Amino acid sequence: MEQFAQILRDLRTQQGWTQPQLAQRLGVSRSTVSMYERGEREPDFAMLRRIADLFGVDTDQLLGRAAPAGGDDYANQLFAAYGEVKESFDQEDIDDVKLFMRMVAERKRQRQK
Repeated sequence: MEQFAQILRDLRTQQGWTQPQLAQRLGVSRSTVSMYERGEREPDFAMLRRIADLFGVDTDQLLGRAAPAGGDDYANQLFAAYGEVKESFDQEDIDDVKLFMRMVAERKRQRQK
């Protein structure tokens, strides 16, 4: 789960969140988030799903089994259905789409509460 620790830390910092902010969003203590990020503790399946939903990623990605969000493979998969439109997207457009996806995932998470 060493990969999970790094991936979680990267996702959190990409959002600009502190450990206490992430802990609050997940409903756990800051020390739990810290232990996850140091690889000293592993989340259960329910928490893994909650983390995935919060960041708008799938659990395979959290476990290092899929291309990381923001990578070229991810962007190519994201825009594959759009054919020639994909070619007109620059990096700023791709970043906007990823931000939108994270916002939708966060809104969905809020509705599920």
